[in-house]
Amino acid sequence: MPIREVHRYADLVRAGNGNEEERLALLRTHRAAVLRQLAEVTAHLGAIDHKIGIYTDRIERSAQSA
Repeated sequence: MPIREVHRYADLVRAGNGNEEERLALLRTHRAAVLRQLAEVTAHLGAIDHKIGIYTDRIERSAQSA
């Protein structure tokens, strides 16, 4: 969560009851952003795993032919 939003959330909490809908909106927005980031990182991890598989296969084939 960007610092500005963390400050806003903290201000709302300190203000007490009556602003729960705004707090909830901030948290839902943050959750959506985290899910987007997670999807991106998961895609990157998949690409890395694919490349690792390629090199592992090459090394294993090379060892078998030697």
